This record gives sequence, C-alpha cells and structure tokens, in this order.
Amino acid sequence: MANQDNIKSIIENHVRRLYKLKEHKALTGRSVDPAILIEIEDIEAKIRNLRKQSEGSSPRTNLAEADIYKENQMVTAPCILVVEDEPTILEMLCLTLRVVGYYALSANNGIEALDVLERESVDLILSDISMPRMGGYQLYYRVCNNPQWVTIPFIFLTAHDLDSDVYHSKELGIDDYLTKPISPENLLSVVQGKLRRLAAIKKLKAIT
Repeated sequence: MANQDNIKSIIENHVRRLYKLKEHKALTGRSVDPAILIEIEDIEAKIRNLRKQSEGSSPRTNLAEADIYKENQMVTAPCILVVEDEPTILEMLCLTLRVVGYYALSANNGIEALDVLERESVDLILSDISMPRMGGYQLYYRVCNNPQWVTIPFIFLTAHDLDSDVYHSKELGIDDYLTKPISPENLLSVVQGKLRRLAAIKKLKAIT
C-alpha cells in the first residue's frame, strides 16, 4: 500500500484533473461529451478509494471532516466557510480544501452563510460576490459589524478581474480576492497564507 504522502499526492493530482473536467462541464452545459462524464465518475471513485486507504494507513481519520490526530490527541483542522451559488464551483472548492485536510463548510448565499456562522466556529471565509438573496458585499458588511466575526479573514471570489470589483474590495478592507477560474494551487496558497497570519496574531494576543 502506498504511504500517506504518496496517497495525498495522488489525490491532489486527481482533484486537479477533476476540477478541470467539472469546469469544462459547467461551461459546456448539456452538450458535454459523455466521455467527460464517465471520466468524472471514474476519478470521483478513485478519490473515494484513496481516502479509504488514507484512513486505514495513518492515524488521521475521516479526511472529509478534516479531524487530525496528533500525538494521541485530536486537533481540529482550520474551518473554512465557502459561500458560492454555483454548485460545481462550490463542490470543487470544498473538495480541494478537504483533500489537504481542511474542514470545509458550504453555503449557497449570504443568508445561509450567516446561519453557518451562528452555529460554527469559522477560521476563514471564501465568498462569491454576486449571489441571490444576499451577495458577498452584504455578507462582508454583516461580518465586519459582528464583534465575534470581525477578525475572520475574508476572501472574495470574483468571476471577472474588473477594476471596479478590485477597487471596491480594497476600499472595504478585504483580506484578498481570487479571480475565477481558481486553480487549486492558487486557492491553497492564499488560504494557507491568511491562516498562517491569523495564527500568528492569535499567538501574539495570547502572549500579551
């Protein structure tokens, strides 16, 4: 059986391929090649099997829920809330985060995101800008005006690299933004950077 690092690498490669296929499927719509659908199902099955191998070959359990055991004590992985109204994009973002060990929660709009924030302890928010019922700007305003949530890093997901979106995001004081389509590498590097900074701030607060 492959070791844990090899399994993780294989899963990440499958996720990259799956991300591209589902992105193609979303753009193509009903005219998608049946071979693409078959390959998507095949890759999803391979990922499920590799996850089972991962759970059986290391002290890490339930990779999808991102609970990590370390030195015989369970340490909960960072919790990331993904807010996106496009199901395919939402699914791929959450899958990418879960594969590397994050605990990813999902919401289809700002209203649902607020409900999640009321119930869960979230470490970082990834949010689309244009969504029904409540968009990203409104959600960010609500987060910033809640003392319990104001320190949560907030990253916008935008479909267009428009100057107006960028300027407005910067004026609001947003932590960062990602332009779709979002590569797994870019997503993870931004998330890791924001979480690393958040951990450093919490450590300094604990010392002082």
